[in-house]
Amino acid sequence: MLRIRLARVGKKHQPIYRVVVADHEKHATKKFVEILGFYNPTQKPKVFEVKKERVEYWISVGAQPSDTVNNLLVDAKILTDKRDIKYSREKLKDEKEAVKVEVPKVDNPEVTDSATTTEDLSQTEAVKAEETESAPEVKEEEKLEETE
Repeated sequence: MLRIRLARVGKKHQPIYRVVVADHEKHATKKFVEILGFYNPTQKPKVFEVKKERVEYWISVGAQPSDTVNNLLVDAKILTDKRDIKYSREKLKDEKEAVKVEVPKVDNPEVTDSATTTEDLSQTEAVKAEETESAPEVKEEEKLEETE
């Protein structure tokens, strides 16, 4: 299957990408069918130039754009169908954070865990406090025995 995807050609810390048509199993930087354009994300504003006719031709033949190229083509208004818009992970993450899940409170004491009651919590805190207080004494006694 053919894919329209990005192939990195820029220097270190200065990425520039070619928009190429390549087989999905091959490396886009080594074996590609055609160069359709380029994308430079480091310039202000970002530069994205492609041959519109060739992109439309390859899509009509059956080439699938990658998610990133698809988003760039939608932003450039080359693809206009709403079904062609694919969302980035950041947008999906924002939507998931916007949805709040409410957990119902249980009033039945039989259903609640015994470790969550206030009596059990105070007992476990008291045991922890005793362990921390007695721990230094034990270490001091062990040091004395070792020195003798």
